[in-house]
Amino acid sequence: MQETIEILGFGPTGWGKLLVTGALMTLAVTLVALAIGAVFGSLVAWGKLSKSPVAQIAGDTYTTIFRGVPELLIIYLIYFGGSRGVSAIGALFGAEGFIGLPSFMAGAFAVGVISGSYQAEVF
Repeated sequence: MQETIEILGFGPTGWGKLLVTGALMTLAVTLVALAIGAVFGSLVAWGKLSKSPVAQIAGDTYTTIFRGVPELLIIYLIYFGGSRGVSAIGALFGAEGFIGLPSFMAGAFAVGVISGSYQAEVF
């Protein structure tokens, strides 16, 4: 029991600081993702409620895909596929090598897109 408390504590051998940092990063990603999701969700809800059949089909397709595909797969596709796309665009402009997306940006955007599909149905 004492070892468990030392490991989770804030002492020299504890993980307390890392756990608090991870919790704060999770909250930051969540808040940014909810804001992105609110924008996507309101735009998709507006499209689904419009009289335009193209907007209705686009909204239905968006919500069906992003609610039906596993969330982890979407996160991987946006992070790794986005990095690959940025690298390809960079190569067109003369950049060499791999260009990676910032993990916070990719994660917040991916979770925001997923959240937007659920928020669209709520709106």
